[in-house]
Amino acid sequence: IDKNEYIVNLEYEDQNTKIVSKTVTSYEVVKKMKVHIFKSGIKEVSGQVTGIAGVGFEIKLASDVKKAYELGYSYEEVWTSIVEARSSVGVDITRVKQAQEIAPTYDRVVTDENGDAYTIALPYGKYIGKEIITPEDYETAADFYFSIMEDESEVEEIAKKVKHIYINNEQLETYIKLVKKDEKTGKIVTASSTTFKIVATEN
Repeated sequence: IDKNEYIVNLEYEDQNTKIVSKTVTSYEVVKKMKVHIFKSGIKEVSGQVTGIAGVGFEIKLASDVKKAYELGYSYEEVWTSIVEARSSVGVDITRVKQAQEIAPTYDRVVTDENGDAYTIALPYGKYIGKEIITPEDYETAADFYFSIMEDESEVEEIAKKVKHIYINNEQLETYIKLVKKDEKTGKIVTASSTTFKIVATEN
């Protein structure tokens, strides 16, 4: 809301002028708020949650992305940067540039050693967040949506002056088949009572 007061003077012009009008412009400041993204990588929540460093996110306005799709641009063209397009095989850099003009990136952030990342103050609207950098041994998180509805100046509680988003990446899992062989003959040992102890080389 523009709280400024504007003075408008309506002065007599002449006897032939029945209506006198003046124009005053009131400028509105768009509501903005920063976003805090916390990135973790756990299977189950138990106790203190540790963040993941080096995870990258890209933020675009949802309506812009929708418009680009409606105009026929692909997911890869909308979300591939121009720099990446130059080194990518099978990606038309001209179409990537066009898609970026329609759906520009509002911000790119990378989590710090604690798993935290903060965006610039994003203007009012609905956004899509995409994970663009995923650490080794973790699954990439799905795209997520969030909205900026308030200005940080309108929020009294300090903790809520920044919008908080929590994203979790589960660690990759796979099955392991263990085969026991005789050391001398190399033949497979089929003893059903054999047990194995599996120890991680790194935490």
